[in-house]
Amino acid sequence: MLLGTDAGDVLSVAMAANEIDHTLRRMRDDLDATHRAVMAEVARYLADRSSVSVRERYLRIVTLMDQYVHPLVEIIRVDGLLVNTLNETDMALRAAREQGVYKDLHSIERNERAIRVLRRRAIHTLNESRKELQPLYDVLRRASAIAHGAGLALNRLRAMRLEDWAMTYVASAAFARIESPPTEAVLNQIIDAVVSHPPAAPPSLNWVENQETPPDYVRLLWLNDLPNALNEELPVKDVTEWLTQSFPEKGTADALLGLSKLLFDPKLEVGFDGGKPKLYRTSDGVLEATTIYITKA
Repeated sequence: MLLGTDAGDVLSVAMAANEIDHTLRRMRDDLDATHRAVMAEVARYLADRSSVSVRERYLRIVTLMDQYVHPLVEIIRVDGLLVNTLNETDMALRAAREQGVYKDLHSIERNERAIRVLRRRAIHTLNESRKELQPLYDVLRRASAIAHGAGLALNRLRAMRLEDWAMTYVASAAFARIESPPTEAVLNQIIDAVVSHPPAAPPSLNWVENQETPPDYVRLLWLNDLPNALNEELPVKDVTEWLTQSFPEKGTADALLGLSKLLFDPKLEVGFDGGKPKLYRTSDGVLEATTIYITKA
């Protein structure tokens, strides 16, 4: 197509555009067929109840990965041959459209859209194929590794004597010997020490009822009533200033809790001013924040 575009040959450009259209359609059909083949292979594998070793099942999944997934990876690779070919085809179609050699702009635009669709379809097919095969691959890879390790252990067990196996691989705690068994004198001494141990007094509980309201409960009531108090003052141009002036006795921690309660209230529409930060005095410190406003509930 590039040669026809440079030479101004309309016929060759038209033939190249038709060939590109047929090729892109065939590639899109091949991707759909690949996806269907992967789903059919996975269904056939899950339905197979024959007595097959773990290694053979693992090799079967590896073969499916090599047959379907790895070619798709090569298709969507940025430095792959197909991606470079699609980029060159896209450049040739764009040159034919911009230079006005080929008058059927609808065909050129259709091919350009088909290239973009093919890229997305390839990535989608790869992701769906990996979703089907990757869980089976991971499970069988672990099972194959366990089976391989068990086979090595059995081979070593056949080659070694049982005593050597126990000394080398079995935990030594299972073969620990009691070197100094306790005698009657030792047991009597331990029992006497336990009996003669001075008893500890039981813990004393304070049964006097406190008439004061817990401060955490007071803070919870204030936080729950804070949105209702704000609704009476709407709209509020500066929420932090309103909070520190309406409740000057609150400390910095309580002020931050109140701001969080108001900012994350789903019934309030909160906005932020992009101006410079301002300082707000609390009972035990200073808050620095930008202007926060609430227009309506």
